[in-house]
Amino acid sequence: MGCTEVAAIGLATSTAYNALFGNYPVHLGLGINESVPLPDTEKVEKLMIRVDRNVFKNACGVAIPKTNGQRGINLAAALGIFTNLNKNATLKKQQYLNIFGQINAPILERANSLVGKIEIGEADIGEKITAIDISAELIYLKDETETIAKTRICGAHDNIVLIQINDRKIYEQSIDQKAENEEENLPENIPEIIRIIEDIDAKEEEELRKTIIINKQLTKEGRGKQYGIGIVKALESLIQNGMLSNDLMTNIKLETASGVEARMGGAPKPAMSTSGSGNMGITATVPIIVTAKWLNIDEDRLLKSILLSHIVTRIISNYTGDLSALCGCFNKSAIGAAAGLTYLLGGKEREINNAINAAASNMTGVICDGAKYSCTLKAMTAAGVAMESALMSVNGIKIPPNGIVDEKPKDTMKNIGMISYSMAQTDMTIVKILQNLELTLENN
Repeated sequence: MGCTEVAAIGLATSTAYNALFGNYPVHLGLGINESVPLPDTEKVEKLMIRVDRNVFKNACGVAIPKTNGQRGINLAAALGIFTNLNKNATLKKQQYLNIFGQINAPILERANSLVGKIEIGEADIGEKITAIDISAELIYLKDETETIAKTRICGAHDNIVLIQINDRKIYEQSIDQKAENEEENLPENIPEIIRIIEDIDAKEEEELRKTIIINKQLTKEGRGKQYGIGIVKALESLIQNGMLSNDLMTNIKLETASGVEARMGGAPKPAMSTSGSGNMGITATVPIIVTAKWLNIDEDRLLKSILLSHIVTRIISNYTGDLSALCGCFNKSAIGAAAGLTYLLGGKEREINNAINAAASNMTGVICDGAKYSCTLKAMTAAGVAMESALMSVNGIKIPPNGIVDEKPKDTMKNIGMISYSMAQTDMTIVKILQNLELTLENN
């Protein structure tokens, strides 16, 4: 619920505070305590947060759920300590990123009172493009004794690698160890991926239905209310006035925009993410869901198309890193969506290959300058290009090997990864621009 990086910061501070009372993430098997008291704001002496540059980039400007549009790393960190990790003891690991669902008006008021006690620093990663790195250090007066709780999340948004109370390490995991929820050794050739998606069982189908249900609920929220800067309402008005045609392409863009604008605007609804990103999850799936309904395509093919999109998106993300200077909606999930849409429209191996290369040749290189309201524009444009690439491919258009496009789509995806890792300096420049903007806004 909310931008993934904001939720991960909340998870880090929640884990630190809950550890003071013997309440640990249930999947670690260290013990739970569902009666953790809400923090006494007078006893919070200091809360220090360190994040890598990409977490900073995506968390500094996006609205936080259930805060009436408030934003900021400080507030996300403060809100985290007011959440109980095991309010529902049946939670699975990935569901901890929904902790902001516990926020209410009294908690928001108390969290805002703590913002001045929070310090933000940057994790020392140099020019390395890393998967997520978040550290939290809470100094709290517990039983009249100053107690220090430390946590670290690294490698994935919910991959807790350290829980420490004072000098005692409660839990530690090597930061080089892969997160449990990260898929490895995915096939990189389309025939093998097609074999996998066409061999799914009932359990896997049910998980894929959750993608549809969750993301449709989010897009409905975005259509029903105004979030962000009102891009969705503007699109709806343009359709009503005849300035935009009410066709399939426009509806793909409108529904994708609805989900992303609601999410960036702090809607109290979760997104089904893919490769660690809710916006990517929306862009990878909503165009396929809209197209299947518009063309009355059966559920079986819809579910398989969504899975194909998820897999291709994950493969690219493995090459580029979960976070980088590249916009994930353009450079990952829209390419996955192009592959999924092509399969949905009846495309075979050749057409899916062509769709991946067409999308990559059109969109690669669009930068990520942080999560914010205007991500809606990027996502809706990326969704449109995904559909265009699918339509081109099923109508026989093939992008010849040239530029970053290789004959084999897996090599094209590897090239996107090479570009991502070469843009470390660009990434640092973007962060400096954002930091200067934050200072300007504070001073004004």
